[in-house]
Amino acid sequence: MAGRLRGPVRGRICLIHSGRCGSTVLARMLEEHPGLYWDGETLGRRLRWWLNEHPDAYLGPRSGACPFEEVKRRFWRSPGTRFGFEVMPRHLMAFGLTDIAACERLLAGVGAGQRITLLRRNQLRRLISTERGAIHGVMHERVRDGRAAGGKRPFEMPLDRLHSFAGKPMSIEEGLTEYASSDAMIPVLGGSDALHLVYEDDVLADPRIAYEKVVAFLGLESTHPEVPLRRTNPGRLEDVVSNAAAIRERLRNTCWAWMCHE
Repeated sequence: MAGRLRGPVRGRICLIHSGRCGSTVLARMLEEHPGLYWDGETLGRRLRWWLNEHPDAYLGPRSGACPFEEVKRRFWRSPGTRFGFEVMPRHLMAFGLTDIAACERLLAGVGAGQRITLLRRNQLRRLISTERGAIHGVMHERVRDGRAAGGKRPFEMPLDRLHSFAGKPMSIEEGLTEYASSDAMIPVLGGSDALHLVYEDDVLADPRIAYEKVVAFLGLESTHPEVPLRRTNPGRLEDVVSNAAAIRERLRNTCWAWMCHE
């Protein structure tokens, strides 16, 4: 499979992440580096197009799709730089790669020799962020003229019919369980030689911490970029959702209870 690739295989980079974990702000900074061509969520773009064409479909395995070809056809965009792209477990599963071995064959086949993982420990806040974006249609907010926009009013978080799972309504517990399952794949796919990042440690306070770690890992010089995006859901749980007490009660005595208080 690898023998069919065009262009330099050495140096291809894959960021494996969970989504709503600071991956976009990190990617925006990496896009500015002259030594990289950052393609973003290569498979994710294709899936979003497919879901727009089939709005009632569940984002699950589809036969006949070839993720290798989807990634390979983007390589021509980086003739003189290193090619970087992102994958999420749900993107891989939607292309029919439902086990670790199949996912590893894809990453090895496209020459992803350097891998970076990015996870978010607090899956509840990640779920809330995803849900708010699904309801209001805004996933990211830019910093303009060096300043961030003002805060938003708390919204009511659905507890039994989440909007954020395309075509497959879930309860908050089912959503958190699915997150935990897909997140477990990420460090395995990264492997022992990967750079492992965590949102709470490397992005939350200052995304440039993650950026500096990435460019050092890749052997590149830092360009000291500005942070182009702001946090969309800062503050305590009460600052983000209007039914924080109901969420705490719902998750009391579960393995997710601590996420309500962080």
